[in-house]
Amino acid sequence: MNEDFIYCLSSDIKTEAISNSVKIIILILKNMKIIKTFSILRQIDKQVALLYQANPLLRNTKFGYVYKRFYEKNYFPLFNELQDKIADEKLNNALVDEKTKEVLYTDSTQRAYKFDKEGTRKVIEFIRKIYKDYEIKEVEVFPFISNYIPKELNEEQKELFKGLII
Repeated sequence: MNEDFIYCLSSDIKTEAISNSVKIIILILKNMKIIKTFSILRQIDKQVALLYQANPLLRNTKFGYVYKRFYEKNYFPLFNELQDKIADEKLNNALVDEKTKEVLYTDSTQRAYKFDKEGTRKVIEFIRKIYKDYEIKEVEVFPFISNYIPKELNEEQKELFKGLII
C-alpha cells in the first residue's frame, strides 16, 4: 500500500495521539488489495466529470485533490497504456511510400495516418478487441480517501466511490 493513502487517511485526524483503532484500520488497509475493472475506473471518471461539469469549484476541494491523486495513480496509466497500444497498431497498419519508405499521413500535421481498406479493417478490429479486453481487465487499485463528501453526490455515485475516493 502506498504512503499517500495512509497520509490521506491519517491527515484528517487532529490529535497527536492516534487511537489504537485507527492504527488497526490503517494496518488492515495497508495489507488489503482492492481489485477493480477498467470499466469501473472509467465509470468513476465519467461520474466525476459530470460532478465537475455541474460544479467546477469541486475541483478545488479536498474531494478534487483526492480524485486527482486517485486518477493519476490508477486510471491514467491504464488509459495511456490502452492509447499507446492503439497508436502502435495504427502505425503498424499505416500506408508507406514505396520509394522513400516514409509513413503516409492524411494531412500536413502528421497526426493521422493513411490506411488502405485492409489496414483500416485491421485497426478497427484491433480497437474493438482491445476495448473489449480492457473493459474486463482487472487491476489493483490504490484508494485515496477524502473525508469531504460533496453534497452533489447521489446514492449511486456514493456507492461507486465508496472505499476508493470517499
